[in-house]
Amino acid sequence: MKREGYDVLHVRELEMQEAEDPDIKEYALENGYVVISKDEDFATYAMDPESKVNVIWVRTGNCKNITLISAVIRNLEAAKGLIESGSKLVEIAIEQH
Repeated sequence: MKREGYDVLHVRELEMQEAEDPDIKEYALENGYVVISKDEDFATYAMDPESKVNVIWVRTGNCKNITLISAVIRNLEAAKGLIESGSKLVEIAIEQH
């Protein structure tokens, strides 16, 4: 699926919803994807000096998917710029009201 001009895949579309995080990380690396996740494990992977995976880590509590997606879209160009300049980890925090 294309979203905001980018190829976007959810683990369900890849039939990887039951996959372990390392398998998802490897899939992203093999296919040139950036992982967008609320899972702190992916932030840890991105910070590993040996890892080459790029991660957009969305820090939030429980929220509706539309809130999560909107936050990512609002910050996507800035995140892209940071990744292109060498950041392996970009954090997006969603403030809960």
